[in-house]
Amino acid sequence: MCDGNPKIFVAEIEHLVVGYVHATKYDLLYANSMVNIMGSAVLEEYRHNGIATKLMDSVEEWAKNIGADAIRLTSGKEQE
Repeated sequence: MCDGNPKIFVAEIEHLVVGYVHATKYDLLYANSMVNIMGSAVLEEYRHNGIATKLMDSVEEWAKNIGADAIRLTSGKEQE
């Protein structure tokens, strides 16, 4: 069950949003809480600069602070 309090982690360079991660805490009946990554992106021209890594580091820290035992990320190919 989602706790209804999503978090948006944002990376900015010179007041321009260049990346984000949308995460939610998910409480389970059969296991400890986890965090779901609902979406993430980094602008193409800013990729390969460690931005996504820093964003995910922030998600990991938040997950620890709220007592989540895991982070789940589902990946797939999107049509462009």
